[in-house]
Formats: sequence, structure tokens, C-alpha cells
Amino acid sequence: MTNRLVTINIRYDKPDPGVLAWSVRRTAVAELLIDLAPDLIGTQEVTPHQLQDLQHLLGAYRYIGADRNGNGTGEYGAIFYHPERLQCLAAGDFWLSGQPDSRGSISPEWGNPLPRMTTWGLFADVVNGRRLALFNTHLDYQSARSRQLSAQLICQRMAKIASEDAYLLLTGDFNDGPGSLPRRTFVQPLSNGVQLQDALSGMPQSQQMTFHDFRGRAFAAIDSIYYDRRLHLRAVKIDSRQFQGLWPSDHFAVVADFD
Repeated sequence: MTNRLVTINIRYDKPDPGVLAWSVRRTAVAELLIDLAPDLIGTQEVTPHQLQDLQHLLGAYRYIGADRNGNGTGEYGAIFYHPERLQCLAAGDFWLSGQPDSRGSISPEWGNPLPRMTTWGLFADVVNGRRLALFNTHLDYQSARSRQLSAQLICQRMAKIASEDAYLLLTGDFNDGPGSLPRRTFVQPLSNGVQLQDALSGMPQSQQMTFHDFRGRAFAAIDSIYYDRRLHLRAVKIDSRQFQGLWPSDHFAVVADFD
């Protein structure tokens, strides 16, 4: 049985002008995801009305996750899953601060001006019962200290939340390159003995680029998928296609298949 996982920063509705506007490209985002047909999708920068659009356009999928403000007004890092393939057993959120269970919390000493968070879900494959625990996040783009402290907290929570029989997965826009300290933190053994690996690490860094700013040529390797080394990575790619003649987002999606 193969499970497909996608991570994509859909670009918040700024709003952008012309064909970059969400109202124009939202169907391109949906076409990309429907064409890829993943079991799980980790998203970033999803505003409330964009979440409603994705719910409508991705009709077969359900989602979990709160918004970063903790009151329904901020960006979501929602996890979408296909209920005919996966059963959601548990779900939750924590904030990337010194008070991770306080909704919308910010620790000034971390240096991030806006709340940052992680959404997680525990899923069971409806065919073979295999359990997958997916954590999805979006690290701060300004504060290196926030990114590092956030990486440490995410690793602590992954080890604490996921049961021993669940395979761990991490998706996100990490706003840091593969060799950075936060990204290296994710591949250190967790306190429960599980070790993750960057799905893109087998490629030269020049081929790991995902952020292209709607230019079509990526120049920053900031999005990726980390997977439990007990899993077998069957294939991974960065999807740089256009749909309807449009770039779906200013980030390319990362797609990984696991046996």
C-alpha cells in the first residue's frame, strides 16, 4: 500500500494583482491537488476564506486544524486528508512559543512578530491499519531564533504526541535552507528513538528549490517533507507545473510517496 503526501504553501490572499489573485488561481490550486490525488496534504498560509474555497473545491477531502490567532481570524496550516483512505483518530494544535498550549501565543524573546503554530493529526490507513502521524508547520521568516526554538519544540511534541506504532511525518514551509540549524534539528534522533529524514536530501540542493515568487524558476529551498526512517520513500518530486496557464502558488508543491 502506497500513501502519497503533499506539502504546499498556497500563498495567502494579499490580495495580489491580475492572474496572481487568489480569485483567479484558486481553481489552479485545486486542479493541481486533485491531479496529484494525495492521501494527506499539509498546507500553509490559508486564510479563512481560502479555507472555505479549498473545502468546496476539494470536495472529497476533510481538514483539521485551527488558525494561528486561535479565534478563526488568522492563517491556517490545515491538514487535508481523504476519508476514504485514512481515518482521523486524533488531532490537535500547538503554538510555537514558550506557552505552546495557549492559543495565539507569542513569546517576545523568540523574535517572531506574529503567532506561529503546528497542526497535527493521527491517522489510520483504512486498508492495512497502518498509523501515520502528520505534523504540519510554517516557521517564521524573520527570526532565526524563533525558527530554531520552534524546531526544538516540534521535535519534543512529535516524540510526546505520536504513539510508538505510528509513523511520523513532518511537512512545512520552514523558511530556512536544508543546511540550516533548524532543518538539521529535524533529522536528529527524537527522544523516543525515531529519526526523520528529509525526503529531498537525495537531490543536489540546486534541485530542492521550491519558492519561485510566481516567476516559474525557484530560488529558495524552504519547503520539504520529513519522513520516519522506518518508512520506505518510494518517490519524491517538486511539482513545477502550471494549470490553466497559471502558477498555482508562489511555492511549488513537494510530493512524496511512501510504501
